[in-house]
Amino acid sequence: MKKKYIVAIMFTLIMYTSINYFSVSNANTTNISYNTISTTLSEYIKNLRILDNDIYILGKAIFTNLSENKEMSSDIQKDINFTMEKLKTIRNSLLTYSKGIKNDNLEIRSTTSLIIAANYYYLALEELNFILDNYKDSDIYDASANFFYDKLLGSQTIDWVDNKNR
Repeated sequence: MKKKYIVAIMFTLIMYTSINYFSVSNANTTNISYNTISTTLSEYIKNLRILDNDIYILGKAIFTNLSENKEMSSDIQKDINFTMEKLKTIRNSLLTYSKGIKNDNLEIRSTTSLIIAANYYYLALEELNFILDNYKDSDIYDASANFFYDKLLGSQTIDWVDNKNR
């Protein structure tokens, strides 16, 4: 019985350590493998879900540092900027993709919704930038609420598009 507890504790510690190690420190290289210029809505949905996860990891890193009163790493700012660039590329690609759609109302609505989701994610990243710049001030509470709200709206919009196109 003791052996099971020791194994469980070791497994938990290994998982916790690996999650923290691979979260923000490697965010620049974690999801580079996907193509930001897609040819189908399902690929755009997949890419935006990957970005959703990246934004979650960045937010988690910032709020963990805030709760533990740690200094913010300069790598976090680089990761936010990198994620913003990926998001801009996807958003511009979606705009180009939407111009080629003809006579398909569902696809037009879905593409427009994905552009809106990308805008929500961009706003969430801007809130993270604000928090990084002002994390010693009391103004970060509104920015924190706005971050979670914008990220949630982006996620819900992608879920809506995904459900409509199944």
